[in-house]
Amino acid sequence: MVRSIAVLLGALAVFATTPAVVGAQIVVDGGGVEVRIVARRVAGERVEFGLQQQEVNGDWGERLLPRQRFFPASASVGRWLVSTPVTVGRGDGSSALPPAIDTTVGGDDSPTSVGGVEVRIVARRGAGGRVEFGLQQRETGGGWGERLLPRQRFYPTDARLGRWLVSTPLTVRAPGNRLDARRWRASGGGDFAIDDR
Repeated sequence: MVRSIAVLLGALAVFATTPAVVGAQIVVDGGGVEVRIVARRVAGERVEFGLQQQEVNGDWGERLLPRQRFFPASASVGRWLVSTPVTVGRGDGSSALPPAIDTTVGGDDSPTSVGGVEVRIVARRGAGGRVEFGLQQRETGGGWGERLLPRQRFYPTDARLGRWLVSTPLTVRAPGNRLDARRWRASGGGDFAIDDR
């Protein structure tokens, strides 16, 4: 009897710590979805940003490209710019694309009504010319949460034209849950759109 209980408790412990699979994306402990920010230098010294979700097999899905995703070369130092929102983590098969590749952009749907989490990419130019980037998640009340900054979050000034570079992953969770990422509060504003051209 004691052995049966020990085996059952062991199985429950493994089940509780194993990522759940929803559709074709990985859902980590606590209902979060692993994402990473992608960026590349394009013509005119601008930087194009996108987002990827991690799939069940560990690979990264196709790039989700917000409508407003180009960081201008003329951006002021220290001023945060933001992309249009992208919904991640639906995994319910309601998208015309595979569940791991949801391309919902913007719109009036709240994160809970569409079954995903609405996020936007944030970026600012540093004094040395490098671009720092992160992620914000829409909160339950409709506002935007704190900037989440991945460990690898600086786009180099000498990056090769057209080559995609990636951040370290962030875990995005449903509204009301904590996000597993390094948090940072800015002292200033920054709600200015990244160029959509």
